[in-house]
Formats: sequence, C-alpha cells, structure tokens
Amino acid sequence: TLLGWGAGEVARPVDVVFGSGDKPPVPTRMSTGGAHAAIVTNEAELYTWCLPATSDIDGYSSGQLGHGDRTSHRKPKRVLGALADTHVQDVGCGSYYTACLT
Repeated sequence: TLLGWGAGEVARPVDVVFGSGDKPPVPTRMSTGGAHAAIVTNEAELYTWCLPATSDIDGYSSGQLGHGDRTSHRKPKRVLGALADTHVQDVGCGSYYTACLT
C-alpha cells in the first residue's frame, strides 16, 4: 500500500495499478515534488501523477508529467514517448520539475 498526504489532506491510500497480468511490476524507487510524484518499477518503467487541485501554482500549470499533455493524472501513469524503450534507474522530483537517470 502506498500512502500519500499533504496540502491539508490526511493520509490516504493511493490507487497504484501497474501493468497487467500475473506478475505486475513492483515499485522500487519513489520521489515526490511540490504537487507530483514519480515511481520507478522493477521493470525500469517510470510512472508519474499529481494532484489536480494544483492546476496553477505561481503561474505553472500542473499536468506536465512527461505524458505529452497537461492532463493532471491523479493515478500513476506510465511515461512513454521518449522513455518508451528506455530503462529508467532512478527519479528525482523538485518543486517544478522531474528528472530521471537512465
């Protein structure tokens, strides 16, 4: 179970669903930023998500999670695009950015 809290919210489980099949990937690394989080799995895949309530903080739009759009995904979503065939080793989140080590 992954618990998350902040911005006046109490601890609550985060619905983390990875892949499908009998052996779904397991989170091995996690990082959190000001209003978003990222997980790297044992399959070297990167997932990101954020709180939709933070759609405009200091002029920055949330939803810039690496998915090629500005949608604020409340549940973890795999980052594809440029990282589709890349093995991600680690991830770090700052207030307004995310960086990964491949």
